[in-house]
Amino acid sequence: MDKVMLNLRSTVQAICRALRRLLQALAVLLLWFLTSIALLHLFERLTAERYAPGDAPHEQFQILVLQEDGQPALLALRNYRFDMQLARQDALSGRQGDHFFRLNQLDSDTWQLYADRDTFITTQRYRIEGGQLMPLAFRWRNVGHGFIAFIIALPLLWLLKRLATKVLGKKK
Repeated sequence: MDKVMLNLRSTVQAICRALRRLLQALAVLLLWFLTSIALLHLFERLTAERYAPGDAPHEQFQILVLQEDGQPALLALRNYRFDMQLARQDALSGRQGDHFFRLNQLDSDTWQLYADRDTFITTQRYRIEGGQLMPLAFRWRNVGHGFIAFIIALPLLWLLKRLATKVLGKKK
């Protein structure tokens, strides 16, 4: 009976050790993922551009116009003509080919356009005052930013682990 209990106890201890290792591995993966997401948002912030009146916007800056049939369409700002009708409907979303877009009204005359073009995502803000379109801000990110964030997160986590070990005084 003692031998059976000893066997059972060692089996339970082995299972607990395995579960502890599994939870530690999952915690590391979760931390890696969260660090990567934080880096991705940092990259997006670093690529952000704000415009003063008269500044030339990014070449990828887009606006949403209404086509002749009334359907919204993404248009590069450099291709905009004053005879085109700008979309001014809050929470307007749709697809143009493989591209998804969403237009939100932020203020009475300020709009934010989110455009997802598969591997390239842009967010642009612009103001429409008296028929004039004024670019305010532009942010972008792409698949490469995500890849770089995942790669950079690994050595960053290693450094954080080393720092935590040094600060807490733990030794292996």
